[in-house]
Amino acid sequence: MAYNRTFAGIRAQHSAYTYEFIDEFLKHSKIERIVELGTAAGALTLYFGILGKIANWEVHSFDRVETAKDIQRAFKALDINYHVENIFSDDGLKHVQALIEEKPTFLLCDNGHKIREFNTFVPFLLSGSVVATHDWGVEIRQGDVDALCKKRKLLPYKEKMWTEPMRDLKLAVWFVP
Repeated sequence: MAYNRTFAGIRAQHSAYTYEFIDEFLKHSKIERIVELGTAAGALTLYFGILGKIANWEVHSFDRVETAKDIQRAFKALDINYHVENIFSDDGLKHVQALIEEKPTFLLCDNGHKIREFNTFVPFLLSGSVVATHDWGVEIRQGDVDALCKKRKLLPYKEKMWTEPMRDLKLAVWFVP
């Protein structure tokens, strides 16, 4: 099934169903902030910025590589806090940790080291937070996160949808009780 591969004129790396799915589970959340690990071209970041404006959520996006200046201007217009930073450096770890342990957060692990991102930052998420990881079944699998999911008693959201080929979702989502 074909779908639009752009959002706001920017190349999208996620299917249209991904945007719909994110919108759906965030409606059931109590988050106050979005922290995206992995900006890439910025289409999903812009979407988060729009959601943030509507719901009055703070939005932060981290990437190791700077995105295009015109996209950064759009981020600024939407009050997106854009950080070019290695999230695994001492300062990067402290920065992300401080954000996610301050208030309920939607944390998206999509920066290229999804297993490490998930296992490093999920322990700091507050109750009421939501965590998701992209490329489920490709770059990260259940065995990579099982121990932490059990320890934190994470609640999977619509698990059967995570790998539906027709939707091209590849997004796994858990609520933090």
